[in-house]
Amino acid sequence: MYRKIHLNKPLRQLLQIFAMVCVAAISFIAWRLIHTPGFLPFKTLKITGDWQSVNVEKLEDKIKPLLQQGFFNIDIGQLQGIIEKMPWIKTVTIKRLWPHTLIIHIVRYQAVAEWNNHALLDQTGILFTPPKQTYPQHLLKITAPKGSNKRIFMLLTQFNNLLKPKKLSLQALFVSQRFAIR
Repeated sequence: MYRKIHLNKPLRQLLQIFAMVCVAAISFIAWRLIHTPGFLPFKTLKITGDWQSVNVEKLEDKIKPLLQQGFFNIDIGQLQGIIEKMPWIKTVTIKRLWPHTLIIHIVRYQAVAEWNNHALLDQTGILFTPPKQTYPQHLLKITAPKGSNKRIFMLLTQFNNLLKPKKLSLQALFVSQRFAIR
């Protein structure tokens, strides 16, 4: 049937070394190819979540150079940092989808009040500072001591729970340094 070929020991060792060199060369070439900027470029960018208040063209302009790096070379942390610096963006989740799709999920801040005429208070008590011209109209105006946003937010929640059944709402809230409320 089959004839078994016996190779002498030096020839067998030479073939093993040749095979290992070939595997190493192919691995090195594949590694270099994968780490070449622009290898497997992104062709699809999907933005999900609360992106309606985000200037998508400005977002694309800021991240376009990073997208050119390709699927394996893109620095997701750097990309996330760039996007999170944009106004109204609270958190960003980024996923790569094989072979050429990048999915960016955006969670934006939801403003509930204007804080000391220079920031906004979100629905969890966190202060954020988008450009003043983007502030929504008819927000509750709060004047309070610096660093008291969490405490005031808890008070605000309690006030709203008391006023809601009566269909009333606060228009302004002034809290002194000693936490006296007007």
